[in-house]
Amino acid sequence: MGRAAAECFAADGARVAVMARSQDTLDATVAALKKLGAPDAVGLQVDLFDAVSVDAALAELDQRWGSLNALVNSVSKNLSQSLAPEGILVNTVSPGTFVSESFKAALAPIPDLDENDLHAVMRYINKNFGHHVFLDRAADPSEIGPVIAFAASARNTYMTGANINVDGGSDFT
Repeated sequence: MGRAAAECFAADGARVAVMARSQDTLDATVAALKKLGAPDAVGLQVDLFDAVSVDAALAELDQRWGSLNALVNSVSKNLSQSLAPEGILVNTVSPGTFVSESFKAALAPIPDLDENDLHAVMRYINKNFGHHVFLDRAADPSEIGPVIAFAASARNTYMTGANINVDGGSDFT
């Protein structure tokens, strides 16, 4: 999801920095972001559960660009109430089942399941875990990224404290 949101920002012409633990993942993501229109995209290897590591990455971005206009945290946090007085909007996106590269890798060993077929993945999840969605398919991360990008973009001027479900209708079952 984070990469999909970063790709939306890059396509909109924003400067984009991404953070992750894996350098290989960062390198691939930065290359994709540059192709999409973010020539100065940067990837920072960070352990998001280590405050010192996060502080160092943010300091590097401050030194590089001087400001940070949006932060997408695909790990966790709810700060809307405490940051609203400062004019900072904080929203959450709650995705349903989506097929990331790591999820595909986990599904690959399952016999007779095509991990690239979003309908087949959702049928498997429904059969084995009792989780159904109205759209009868899992999501691709590219369907969630634009929602994240909007919530964190300059186009969003008034929505804060919102939880946006991007779940194919599973919220209603």
